[in-house]
Amino acid sequence: MRVLLIAYSFPPFHDAQSLRWYYLVNALSELDIKIDVITIKHPFEGGGSWKFHKNVYIFRLFPGPIEYFSLKAKKKLEVEGAGNVNLRKTARFKLMKSLYWGLRKSAGNILPGDIRTEWFFFAAKFLRRNIRLENYSCMITSHEPWVDSLLGLYLKKTNSNFRWIADFGDPYVAPYMPKHKLWYENFLEKSIYKNADTLLFTNENIMDHLKKKYPFLQDKKILILEQGFSYSSCIKNMGMKRRNNIFTLAYTGTLYRDFRDPSNLIKALSMVDFEFKLLLAGKNEAFVKDFAFLGNRFEFLGFIDHFAALKLQRNSDVLIHIGNKSAIQIPGKIYEYMGALRPILCINYDNEDRIGKLVKELKCGIPCSNDPLAIKHAVETFYSTWQNNDNTSTITCKDIYCYSWENKARI
Repeated sequence: MRVLLIAYSFPPFHDAQSLRWYYLVNALSELDIKIDVITIKHPFEGGGSWKFHKNVYIFRLFPGPIEYFSLKAKKKLEVEGAGNVNLRKTARFKLMKSLYWGLRKSAGNILPGDIRTEWFFFAAKFLRRNIRLENYSCMITSHEPWVDSLLGLYLKKTNSNFRWIADFGDPYVAPYMPKHKLWYENFLEKSIYKNADTLLFTNENIMDHLKKKYPFLQDKKILILEQGFSYSSCIKNMGMKRRNNIFTLAYTGTLYRDFRDPSNLIKALSMVDFEFKLLLAGKNEAFVKDFAFLGNRFEFLGFIDHFAALKLQRNSDVLIHIGNKSAIQIPGKIYEYMGALRPILCINYDNEDRIGKLVKELKCGIPCSNDPLAIKHAVETFYSTWQNNDNTSTITCKDIYCYSWENKARI
C-alpha cells in the first residue's frame, strides 16, 4: 500500500502539524505502508534529530519566493540556534519579526489562507509532471497551512475517483480568520469538505460547530484523530530522575494574548511564598516583560527544538497547560505532557473543558479554573507533594497507550 501525503508543515518545522505527521508517517510505515511526502525545501532540513522509516520518501519543493527568503533569513540570523534567547530580546530581531508578520498579515488579507499559499503553484506543477495518482491508494492532506487543502481540492477536481483524506487541526475557517475574507473562505471550506472522501479532526467539539454550519456533514465520513505522544519514547525514559533540587515548573509551547494568556498564572505565582523556578520555552519573547515580575524565579529559554522540549518536560516537577478560550481548539501539547509522565497543572477557561476532565480522570495532575487564587491553590498542592517526594501523577506508559501515535496509526 502506498499513500501520498501533502504536508507543507513537516520536519524540520516544530509546529503541531509537523510533529503530527512526523510521528504518524513513521508509525504507519511500521505497518508496512509506503508514504511519499510532498513538502517544502527548508534550509534547516539537514538536522540529524529527525529520523524516518525506510518506507518514507520525501519530495522537497521550492516554497515560493517570500517564504524562501524568510526561511533563509531565519537560518542566517540563527533564530533557532543556541544563542536565540539573547537574539530574541534585541530590537533588531523584534523589528524584523514585526516586518515579516506585517507582510504575512497583508498577504493573508488577500490570498486564500495565508502567505504560504504561494507554494500552490510550485507544488501543483510538480504534482502534474511527476506524480501518477494511480500508483497510490489514497491522498492525505495536512492543515495548517491552508495550501495543503487547496492542493487536495485541486487534485480531487481533476481526478474525481481518487480517494482523498483531508486532515485538520482547526477547521479550515478558524475563529481567527479575517472577517472580510469569510465570503470566499467559507466557499472554499464548503467545497473542500464536500469533495474530500474522509475528514479527520482533532476535537469532537469541532464537529458540533461544523455540523451546524454545514448540515451535509451529518452524512459525511468523519473521524476524530487527536494529537498524541511517542509511546516508544515514553517507555525508553520511564526510569529517569523525578525530583529537582528546586521546585521546577515548565511551559513549552506558544502563548497568545487573545486566547492563551498567562496573566493569571503570573499573578498566582507572584502570591506563593516558597522557592520555585518557572521555565518558559518557545517563541514567547513578547511575554518576557510580563514574567519579569517574578524576578530570578523565572527563566526564558527561547526557542528549543522538539527533542530538547521533550527532555525539559521529563526533567520538570510540574508541566503547565493553559487551555484555549475556544472549545474547538485543544493544544496538542497536553498529550506530550502526558507522555512525559510528569504532573500537569491544567488551567482551563471553562470548568467543563474536556482536557481538564481527562487530566482529572487519569489522575495525572490538577485541573483548575483560569483564576489566580485557583491556580495558586493548585501550585501549593503540587509543592506540598513535591516536598514529600510524592508524585501527583500516577499514570504509567501502559495507562495512556491509547493516546499514543503508535496506537492512533492503527485506528
